Amino acid sequence: MELKERDFFADPFTEAELRELIGERGPADFFSWNSPSFRKTGLARADMTDERMIEMILEEPRLLRRPLLKLSGSHLVVGTDREAVARVLGGKKP
Repeated sequence: MELKERDFFADPFTEAELRELIGERGPADFFSWNSPSFRKTGLARADMTDERMIEMILEEPRLLRRPLLKLSGSHLVVGTDREAVARVLGGKKP
């Protein structure tokens, strides 16, 4: 298995890359709602539009849930979902 790692703090996503990554799922699945960076904004989740979430992630990469894990042809796993990671890696449940 080949690992391709990207530090998106040092090498931020472009808007096009982020939109491609998000695809049909929508940015809410990728947004780190519990991040201190989001809490500092004082914004309510209900007030957030898809476009605003994308803008905010581009401005502050800490608002993108991590890790992101995708094997060639596999479903993208966002965040620390242990069962989903195990499925993508073909392993047993943790």
